[in-house]
Amino acid sequence: MDPVVQSAIIGAVATIVSVGGTVTVAIVGFRSSRSANRDTIATAQATNQATIEAAHADVQRTLDTTREGQIVDLYSRAIEQLGSDKLDVRIGGIYALERVALDSPKREHGTVMEVLAAFIREHSKEQWPPPEPDVEPGRLTRPDVQAALTVIGRRDSRYDRASIDLHNAILPDARLEHAILSGANLSDADLNHAFLDDADLSRTYCYGTIFTGAYLRRANLTGAILTSPYPNLAAVTSAFLDAATLTDADLTDARWPPAVMVPEGWKRDPDSGLLRRASTDPDNSGN
Repeated sequence: MDPVVQSAIIGAVATIVSVGGTVTVAIVGFRSSRSANRDTIATAQATNQATIEAAHADVQRTLDTTREGQIVDLYSRAIEQLGSDKLDVRIGGIYALERVALDSPKREHGTVMEVLAAFIREHSKEQWPPPEPDVEPGRLTRPDVQAALTVIGRRDSRYDRASIDLHNAILPDARLEHAILSGANLSDADLNHAFLDDADLSRTYCYGTIFTGAYLRRANLTGAILTSPYPNLAAVTSAFLDAATLTDADLTDARWPPAVMVPEGWKRDPDSGLLRRASTDPDNSGN
């Protein structure tokens, strides 16, 4: 081969190899750079996400602390209002306590309901309207006591820590329609002419409770036991109506315990199991 041609070929091959090497180095360098960029971006993203999450957690802690402080402050002011000599201020305190129970159900609900039940037991014994000279005294449930009853009756019972204790409370003409009183202690309470339509009184302890003239239409009295209050452990979870006074009470459509004899003047509907007024026919006065 002609030396000149051979030299030219060798030179061309060397040039091609050199260019190819440069291209290869460039490609490898680009790929390495792109991989490094991806790693850098991923690291930055992870760092940013961690920063965002930490900031969010910090803000949430601040909000929780602020909110808890507000709830404590609201609770303290509401308790002060309960001791006011002004009726409207006391009622405002009662509904403020309901707000506390709603805003912090797991922490404050049980305490609020115990406070309201104690308020009812204590202040329901005070005559209302206040006695006046030369005026025959009447007796109704006080408006602030009624407000506390309303709050208890519509509470979310899932957060109860204990049974509602209203024993010995004096609650004539109280409005407790649709009230949730399941498992409550109403022993020796005076519910004379109270409105308990559609109320849940299942598993309620009613030893000596006065229901004279009360409205118990469609009330749920399932689980009542008319024998000894504590014959066995299972009975403790049932309602006790032993010695309860039901004179003239309206029990229309009340859900009465199937194993318990119905009050005089009433009969259990054979299809629905609900109470109906008994006719004068002796054959219709049984269970």
